[in-house]
Amino acid sequence: MSEIKERPPHQQRVLHERAELHYRLNKLDTFIQSDNFTALSGQERGALLDQRAYMSRYRDYFDRRIAIFENSQA
Repeated sequence: MSEIKERPPHQQRVLHERAELHYRLNKLDTFIQSDNFTALSGQERGALLDQRAYMSRYRDYFDRRIAIFENSQA
């Protein structure tokens, strides 16, 4: 965590938001693998799988920005 504190505020926000998104994505993955997910209607399951795909792509954008931060500090 000390690495985050040494970064400018906008970079800290990106790292924090990425960590939150990663946490939520992991929770969604756990739910998708549960019996509760299979008990949902096909439409609900489809919507959650779409949501998972969008969240994953959004995380990829955070990863790109973080890579830019790290490359600019090198």
